[in-house]
Amino acid sequence: MNTYYYHTKENDNGRRATFAGIVEEGEIKIGASVCSNKDQFQKRIGRAISENRANATPVVSVPLVDSVSPGLVFRKAAEILTRNNKGNFVKLVSH
Repeated sequence: MNTYYYHTKENDNGRRATFAGIVEEGEIKIGASVCSNKDQFQKRIGRAISENRANATPVVSVPLVDSVSPGLVFRKAAEILTRNNKGNFVKLVSH
């Protein structure tokens, strides 16, 4: 099982997010964690939280295509989630 991580830059609200992508059975399950603007961003903590969420309740699952690298698929999906949810990271992960 491969796991990929993507850390965002600080958004307009002073928040950063970490996405984890777990490759499993022909798909990538993606989980996210958001750092409060009152906390110090720590990759280690973001990775642990987002990985647990990817396993338990993924934000999205993306099917893999044989000819495309799973890492590339994950990065593009994380970038799209970041771009489409700018300023809304808390809503994205509060389930």
